[in-house]
Amino acid sequence: MAHPHLSKLLDPRSLAIIGPNDKGNVGARTLQNARDLGYPGKLYPVNPNYSEIQGLKCYPSLAALPEVPDAAVISVPIKGALQVLTE
Repeated sequence: MAHPHLSKLLDPRSLAIIGPNDKGNVGARTLQNARDLGYPGKLYPVNPNYSEIQGLKCYPSLAALPEVPDAAVISVPIKGALQVLTE
């Protein structure tokens, strides 16, 4: 069993993937890999330019998510990374 403080990172029940697109970027591949490998938790794609990605509702921002995710994958261009980290 993971240390209680690391459980959300090592065994997240929900995962936000920030920056996937429909062109197959790193975020889109991360989302697809999670689905292909049978990730059992909730997946939240986040990209303000899409309403849906890979058949999942896509949220415009982290603030728009229905819950605070246990973990997040940040897959945005470097110029937007600081804004995502701040959010």
